[in-house]
Amino acid sequence: MVITPSPWIAVACRENGVDVTLIGGQLSVRGGICVGMDTEAQLAAVAGGLAILGACGLDDGFGLSSDDLLEAAVKRAMARSAREVVVLADRRKIGLRARYRTLEPPEIGHLVTDAPPEEVMAFRNAGIEIHHA
Repeated sequence: MVITPSPWIAVACRENGVDVTLIGGQLSVRGGICVGMDTEAQLAAVAGGLAILGACGLDDGFGLSSDDLLEAAVKRAMARSAREVVVLADRRKIGLRARYRTLEPPEIGHLVTDAPPEEVMAFRNAGIEIHHA
């Protein structure tokens, strides 16, 4: 079962036979996910296993960051609703700080990345489990 604020993720899940619930709200122009107070309220009622979050930036001191304030708030709500947080960040996002802090490093449990091990050592040292794609 997938619960998502992204219409594109919802469609991909349905096309692959995965049960999906689409969380509604205002569709963000930048991030392509639903955002706003309604979206956050719907997420607050969810008890999820994994929150899988994309990164606009991921810095070992600043944490996960987003270009859009409302998108950052929705990602925080997703993280609060889940037992574990997984961040997806390709090597171009490592070391970047986008405009808005979304999660601090201790709030991230797993990082999936194509960055070489030496570029993500600080995250591993901070207790984040690294998975190389």
